[in-house]
Amino acid sequence: MPVYAPDIRGHGATGTRGDIDYAGELDDDLADFVAAVRARHPNAKLVLMGFSSGGGYALHVAASPLGKMFSRAVLLSPMLGPFAPTYKRDQKYARPFIPRIIALLVLDHVGVHAFDHLTTLLLAIDPARTDILVGHYSWLLMRAFGTNDYVADLRNAQTPLAVVVGEQDELFTAHKFAPTVDAIRPGTPVTIVPGLSHTALTVDPRAVPGILAAVRGRQA
Repeated sequence: MPVYAPDIRGHGATGTRGDIDYAGELDDDLADFVAAVRARHPNAKLVLMGFSSGGGYALHVAASPLGKMFSRAVLLSPMLGPFAPTYKRDQKYARPFIPRIIALLVLDHVGVHAFDHLTTLLLAIDPARTDILVGHYSWLLMRAFGTNDYVADLRNAQTPLAVVVGEQDELFTAHKFAPTVDAIRPGTPVTIVPGLSHTALTVDPRAVPGILAAVRGRQA
């Protein structure tokens, strides 16, 4: 089965690292990307997969008009937001600039967007791997690359969902995903992979069976 990994704007070699040009740009990029994949595989069933913040973004996409382009969305340790029951508030990976975020929310409410490119989130990354990792998000990127309302997005998803999370995830509480998701979208499969941390879910071979089952629409 062919697998395609887009270079998400703001993270790699596409655009400005840590920022995007306008709200909705990631969705426009994804629509173009899907069109290119569909041109190569006109009859394929497309599955969208995202990890961490990318999992939150995949949930956002599933609930948007783009969601109908996919036969399924697989959320790997998804960031559902800082107020979701799954979020560990004592984790040290992400540091939001709360006063700045509040100010930008107020400005957004009155239609002022001159400061949307300011940094509002710092991420703990290995300084030696800044070639492949991004250590900061602007206000625009932070809001675009994720779900801003996981409850509404779960409820309004246009395609079936599946969740896979590592049992030892440091950022999220694994056992809270099932009740959190089931309360909003009953029947959504949630797989907990024993012994795996947050990042290990993407690199440890023990995660493969659960992820493949989710992609195929089966319970691991």
